[in-house]
Amino acid sequence: MNEEIRLKERYVKFNPNELQRVAGQAIGEGCCPYIVKLAEGGFNKVFLLRADSGKEVIARIPTPIAGPSHYTTASEVATMDFLRVVLGIPIPKVLAYSTSSTNPVGTEYIIMERIEGVSLASRWLSLTTEEVKSVMKQVAEIEHRTFTHSFPGYGSLYRGKDIKGEVQIPTSVEDFCIGPVAARQFWHGDRNEINIDRGP
Repeated sequence: MNEEIRLKERYVKFNPNELQRVAGQAIGEGCCPYIVKLAEGGFNKVFLLRADSGKEVIARIPTPIAGPSHYTTASEVATMDFLRVVLGIPIPKVLAYSTSSTNPVGTEYIIMERIEGVSLASRWLSLTTEEVKSVMKQVAEIEHRTFTHSFPGYGSLYRGKDIKGEVQIPTSVEDFCIGPVAARQFWHGDRNEINIDRGP
């Protein structure tokens, strides 16, 4: 492994002051002066931002290896909205986002609600058999809702407004459509330069 290459793959230059301003606007505040990095995975940098009022939001900034720019963020936002609004799955609400790096923040981003609670991983080993059964039943119900919804084509889910000018297949739900595959495997490395059909 070449550490320098791996670090470069995950480096994102952005303006934290503008991220604080955008996060504040998303919750009706002037700014979120408090910012702390919560996590950094292979594909996102995750920040907690807090306004003077105490309201908190989460900001996710994709790394260069997350997937194709624009498509990855646009599809993640549409998928989160679809799961929450259409399928009724309890996930954070997207408050603001940009699918382009040509904005004052200087990179793509997603600002979402911060959900209060305790992580399941921190409690898993102390759960009773009945509690585990209850959790697994909820997971199965969510999977059932997700996998029984059919789509009209192959590709990734988008809001139509986010992929104007692209081939789109409308779904049964207004504003949502199927567009090009946003999966990293179709775009990584030299595949980005290959002119292939990525759907829909």
